[in-house]
Amino acid sequence: MLHEIKSKDLTIRIDEYGAVLANVICNSDSFEFLYQKDPEIWGDQDIAIFPVIDHPRFRVGERHFQCDIKHGIIRHRKADRVESKESSLSMVFSSSEDTIRQYPFEFSFTASFNVSGNRLDVCYEVKNRGHEAMPFYVGGHPGLNAKGGVAHLVLPEEENPEIWLLQDGSVTGHRPFGPLKELLISKDTLKEYKTFILTGFKTNDYILKTEDAIYSISTDAPTIGLWSKPHAGEYVCFEPWWGMAVQKDDDRDFKDKEFVNITNNSMKFGYSITFERQ
Repeated sequence: MLHEIKSKDLTIRIDEYGAVLANVICNSDSFEFLYQKDPEIWGDQDIAIFPVIDHPRFRVGERHFQCDIKHGIIRHRKADRVESKESSLSMVFSSSEDTIRQYPFEFSFTASFNVSGNRLDVCYEVKNRGHEAMPFYVGGHPGLNAKGGVAHLVLPEEENPEIWLLQDGSVTGHRPFGPLKELLISKDTLKEYKTFILTGFKTNDYILKTEDAIYSISTDAPTIGLWSKPHAGEYVCFEPWWGMAVQKDDDRDFKDKEFVNITNNSMKFGYSITFERQ
């Protein structure tokens, strides 16, 4: 079921299955800012990522676990509770026997959305409902409309991030990317890199420019993923990660991994996108 929130500039619909964006529509001309899913290309539009990124087999203590599907246990799961107002909405997911089989912690996960003018704020709150420190990753995955699958990432100032390299679906290492002020994301560059996984930014502000739209994004996420299917699809995903994709031959305890979040209580993570027509 889709739930709608509105401002004077935007109409936003959110799916209670997975707490994901389904529409971001410009009220002035009905332009759709969000990729509209096509199962032949990519059958999603957004993903609330928790508690793992990708589809790793991971270790907690002496036991190994793996979530049933890629990117964790919120994806495609129906919210236990939905609270909605005209311009804001929250969806709550709670642990169950089924989730504990995949990830051995009791938790609640709340995805909140608030729209004001042409800005959308997204917040993920993770609460530990158990008695042991809980390690996890979390992130967003919005697919932004990009004609031809082409977008330019623009930074406020030149930076020198690290790029994490992918081979056969796993991260195999990282290296300096080199000076970066603007980055072309296209089908050709994604055939080479698979996903741009970048860390070490000093800024929290990013601009993604396409032929039809400008997306101004703000987040303190330590990892930024940029992805789309390399063969088709008019979209680019801007993915703020508080975590890292699966690393090759990595059997460290989850709590010892890079970029891991650990809580005995609760933590909040968020990003905002300002949507403008070009």
